[in-house]
Amino acid sequence: MKSLFSLICISFFVCTYSYNQSAQELTDRCIIKKATGDYRGAIADCTKAIVLDPDCVYAFRFRGYSKYEIGDFQGAKSDFTKAIEMDSNNAIPFRYRGYSKHEIGDYKGAIADCTKAIELDPNSALTYFYRGLSKLAKNQKDSGCLDLSVAVDLGLHRAHEMIRAHELIRDHCN
Repeated sequence: MKSLFSLICISFFVCTYSYNQSAQELTDRCIIKKATGDYRGAIADCTKAIVLDPDCVYAFRFRGYSKYEIGDFQGAKSDFTKAIEMDSNNAIPFRYRGYSKHEIGDYKGAIADCTKAIELDPNSALTYFYRGLSKLAKNQKDSGCLDLSVAVDLGLHRAHEMIRAHELIRDHCN
């Protein structure tokens, strides 16, 4: 009887342990879900990770990316702001907060965040692209066109953005 009780206790411990995931495991799962397009699942896992570890910068970043992908730009902006508070020397949260601000019409804020991201990493074509779009929206034609040209020169990776940049240059910069 004593060995049966011990076996039950060990089984309970093993089962309980296997279902208690760490913040790192949840963040890793979030990253995989985001990469496979399961943005809502990624948000759920990152949210759980943040509850377990409120200082997990990657959970905020990947939850922010996922919120951006589903069009929750305000939520993405909030998560990237938190990531910036934890690591202000990384261009990526500034970059994506800038993109989020652009999408919600905060062009001045988008320009500031993209400028900071460019200071930290001057080789991001997409950051120049978004800063150029935001500058055009603020009627800063010359510098907006310059940013779009830099984005093209650096080589935008996504074809639709490259086409859009060329169209904007053709329509607004010549």
